[in-house]
Amino acid sequence: MEVIIKVRERAFLGVQTLIVAGITTHWAVEGTVRVAADRGFDCIILTDCVASANISVHEEALERMDSISRLATSSDVIISL
Repeated sequence: MEVIIKVRERAFLGVQTLIVAGITTHWAVEGTVRVAADRGFDCIILTDCVASANISVHEEALERMDSISRLATSSDVIISL
């Protein structure tokens, strides 16, 4: 048996903002953002880096998440760094 020593309490220790990209905006992305927001993280969704097969479902998910996150393009975020 090997003991693995963790160097940190958790992977997100000290992190305040999550930049989110991914597929199935209405499922995986929205689920991630909702849990992160519930845990106190600020979320930025890269609107040009998320997608769903159905565009109307995608757009509805972005509208729902607008109240709990910030919507921005990847270019906007890169410029702000």
